[in-house]
Amino acid sequence: TVRFDGAVQTYSNNSNITTPVGFAVESGSTLNLGTTFLTGTGAFTLLTGGVIIVGSTDAGGALQLGTAGGNIRMSGTRTYQAGSTIIYNGTATQSMGNGHPASPNTTIDNDDSVYMVSSVTINGVLTLQNGVLVIDNNTLTLGGTVSYPNGFMGITSLSNVVINGTGNFGQLILAPVETQIPPNPMNNLTINRSGGGIVELGLDL
Repeated sequence: TVRFDGAVQTYSNNSNITTPVGFAVESGSTLNLGTTFLTGTGAFTLLTGGVIIVGSTDAGGALQLGTAGGNIRMSGTRTYQAGSTIIYNGTATQSMGNGHPASPNTTIDNDDSVYMVSSVTINGVLTLQNGVLVIDNNTLTLGGTVSYPNGFMGITSLSNVVINGTGNFGQLILAPVETQIPPNPMNNLTINRSGGGIVELGLDL
């Protein structure tokens, strides 16, 4: 297993790995993949406290279930531990696909926005650092909290949001990304927050 351990590291490949080589990103380490990708038949593990920066602009998503596209193309087991972080930081519009895991924290840091091309669950903290996470005609399920330094969640009339988890959620900011009448419609908003949690609506729907 190749272990990325310490500060910010990058990876580049000039050929596909076809042997059972594994990769692990250790706690306290950041692996910036850019548009390169990890291959091989071994396992991939993102440990608690570890960070990966994905820059793939593949239409199927920067993280996909299969091995055809995205930044992680390992055919072995992929483990993303709670308390780890995934940052979308591409130089062009990115997609969030069916391989995006539920457990880690997720940060959107892309001025060209990130479009969901599959329904996704995020149980960690969702940080909208820069740009928009466009839900489109999918369902975004949130089990943690959301912060909005310089971004928001974009909705269409077919978008769905489900809020699970416990405790206070904080502010929910959903803004339209297409011309719509009425001005800010969506399909369904479901709140299933336990423990007396409060969800504050930041914009009219």
